[in-house]
Amino acid sequence: MKQQPLRDRTTEGHLDSIAGDATDIYLLAGGTVRMAVVHGTTLVNRMAANHNLSGTGALILGQAYLLALLASSTLKDEERLSLVVDCDGPLTGLSAEANSYGHVRGYLRNNEVRLADSGSIEDIFGTGVLSVIRASADARHPFQGQTEWQRGDLTQNLAWYYANSEQTATLVDVNVHFDANKRIRGAAGVLVQQLPGARDGVLEEIGTALDAVRPLGAAFAAGATAASIVQQNLGPWEPELVGTRAAEFYCGCSHERFGRFLAALPEDERSDILENGPFPLKTTCHNCNSTYRFEREELERLFTDGHENAGGDGEALDPHEDSSHEDHPHEDGSQGLAP
Repeated sequence: MKQQPLRDRTTEGHLDSIAGDATDIYLLAGGTVRMAVVHGTTLVNRMAANHNLSGTGALILGQAYLLALLASSTLKDEERLSLVVDCDGPLTGLSAEANSYGHVRGYLRNNEVRLADSGSIEDIFGTGVLSVIRASADARHPFQGQTEWQRGDLTQNLAWYYANSEQTATLVDVNVHFDANKRIRGAAGVLVQQLPGARDGVLEEIGTALDAVRPLGAAFAAGATAASIVQQNLGPWEPELVGTRAAEFYCGCSHERFGRFLAALPEDERSDILENGPFPLKTTCHNCNSTYRFEREELERLFTDGHENAGGDGEALDPHEDSSHEDHPHEDGSQGLAP
């Protein structure tokens, strides 16, 4: 992945002054409630820089990244989880994928959506389907759950999915907070789920307590941390921190990966590229918007020497496939708690 620079020094200074990105996982109420809190101000800013998003686009994809990280907080080993929306509104759809390492990536199908043009977030989505896809490292047997899109945003629809497809009572809230100059100052979210043995009403009590720190993105922008929010607001439920994982905008694409993909193209497609160009050939990863350029001489070498070896290591011949487990050192957007 090619990480684009942040847009201004004011944002860089702000990110240096607040807590780093992470997902903290807690058990509450004697282990009968599970909660994940994600702080992602840096990763949402880096996503917006790479995808050249601001305003409505940054809000929607930022929320999707935070939700994917929250939903993936139960993953183990090298699993990954994707939230995919197919809809008939101006957005047309989106994809956000996170893995057990806390890496997240994804894209909007229409980067040009504007709230002013559509009237509301609901109208930007329209109607459609939300798919939640969970896959192991080899991706050969993914589990996919789907639910019809309800009126509302992705936060509300993910809560609906948990309640109706997984029969899990869930509260979820994400917030991307902008300042008066439309800079992203805070991005955070929380997911609270009822586990077996929970007493009636405990989820609602915790949700009410969390209302005191909404909007979450603004709270983190002002210097809050997951620990301070939990300590100050959730003490009566005896929270226990049981895990912390990274939260990072990261994609496993690379020049070499796209080169292997090109080398594996059918012979007629390779011949057409060499005959008609254009040169340099530009390839773009839709998950992180990184562009890789291939001059004619490099393509000739790839097509001559690389074709018989392309995919020989068993790797999927798709440059967008997740490889983030490989060789990697390690207006306001609040929608409220849903439902």
